[in-house]
Amino acid sequence: MKLFWIVPALTTCFCQMTAAQSSYRAGCLPQINLTTDFTNNWRANLRIESRQIFSESTFDHTEKSGGYRYERTDIAGLILRKTDIGTTIGAGYMIRFEGGRIVHRFTQQYSSVGRLGVLRTGRRVTTDQTISPGDLFVFRLRYRVSAEIPLQGQSVDSGEWYTKINNEYLGILEGVALGLEIRAVGVIGLNISDRNKLELGPDYRTNAFSPGAQRHQFWLYMGWFVTI
Repeated sequence: MKLFWIVPALTTCFCQMTAAQSSYRAGCLPQINLTTDFTNNWRANLRIESRQIFSESTFDHTEKSGGYRYERTDIAGLILRKTDIGTTIGAGYMIRFEGGRIVHRFTQQYSSVGRLGVLRTGRRVTTDQTISPGDLFVFRLRYRVSAEIPLQGQSVDSGEWYTKINNEYLGILEGVALGLEIRAVGVIGLNISDRNKLELGPDYRTNAFSPGAQRHQFWLYMGWFVTI
């Protein structure tokens, strides 16, 4: 449980250091995640996610604060193939509906899972390409590490609670401009059954280590995972 508080503690400290010159955005990220198996080695994943913004401004309030607004909805499909014990590769496509325009994204992914004592660890490397009419082509390279910690016993069984921590780094190439975004997520989850689980927790994102204006994002992540 102590690890769960690392994310919000670091977030608070970082915001205090950058409050004078940074902008922020806060809201919620509800997500539905559906997975189905084709064979022993193939499966498909469908993710539907929306963004609801409740507040956005600068920390020093030099810009007018914004209230609630719906930002966007993403619908993403991914085909995955198990290549070895605990490792998968996949490719997919996402369509985004945002402010009356449509954004297309193509994704390629490698992931692996393992165990370290009671921890269930994971690594994921993803590349994606984003295309939108009137905007620059965007290429991203993403690396994520995660740890799932059972809160009851040595593993997460049906009806039991767990906590999960993700840390992700995104290298972004937009036209000729380079950027870096860092994400940290800490959730509490309930494994309702082998095919149904819920997760809830804070999701923090920042580009503060990239050139230009600093932006901080604070989301309440809500995830429902179903295997069908």
